[in-house]
Amino acid sequence: MDTSFIIDILEGDNEANEKYEGLLRSNTELFSTVFTNIELYQGIGNKSGKPKDDYEKLQKFLSMINTIGYEPEDSDICAAYCYKLMCRKNSPVRKLRGYDIAIAAIAHRTGQAVITRDNHFKSRYNVPVISY
Repeated sequence: MDTSFIIDILEGDNEANEKYEGLLRSNTELFSTVFTNIELYQGIGNKSGKPKDDYEKLQKFLSMINTIGYEPEDSDICAAYCYKLMCRKNSPVRKLRGYDIAIAAIAHRTGQAVITRDNHFKSRYNVPVISY
């Protein structure tokens, strides 16, 4: 699950919650990544008006799903993405988010789809995407 999906679930977005409930009903095993979790905690630290409440809500949600870690081979996948996408100083794709590259690499390695509303996972990283 991408960061945007989890945020939307926790904030009560109808489309995200319908997708989430449907995935649960179909017994789809849902995962987060260490980088998704980092982004979520950073968001609480940077943007939350109620950090204690949001932290507890996030902790409860994350306790119900598995978190996939980063493996050394993910760095090779990230390097291939950067090479292919030309993540260089004057490139229009230079501002690729580092965590998204890592999340895509983990999805690539594990064969998992990324559940997201962000279309760049499919167009830039060519990983399976479940949209909502």
